[in-house]
Amino acid sequence: MDLLPRPHRRRARSGGGQRSDRSVAVGIPYILLNAVLIGHCLVEVATHPQLLGSWQALLTAKGDPLMLVVLAALAFSKLALGLSGFYSEGKGERWARMNSRT
Repeated sequence: MDLLPRPHRRRARSGGGQRSDRSVAVGIPYILLNAVLIGHCLVEVATHPQLLGSWQALLTAKGDPLMLVVLAALAFSKLALGLSGFYSEGKGERWARMNSRT
């Protein structure tokens, strides 16, 4: 017994394996580079602990630390969604249609 009518069923796309291979090929070096960067930062903080204290003092010297956290959370969410392509999905086609009329 089918729960959905035929037009609403999704077909498997061909070439899906190629896309996941590319994703892995891009994702693994990205994760490794992030691990190297975070490791280097932890080594720097461990070898120069006074830098952490002066950094915290500079953050709180200019304003409210809570507001800084709120603004960082808002900026991070917009940045993460923008880089993921969530906001830009479909805008390229819309832009192309608008410019093809002129």
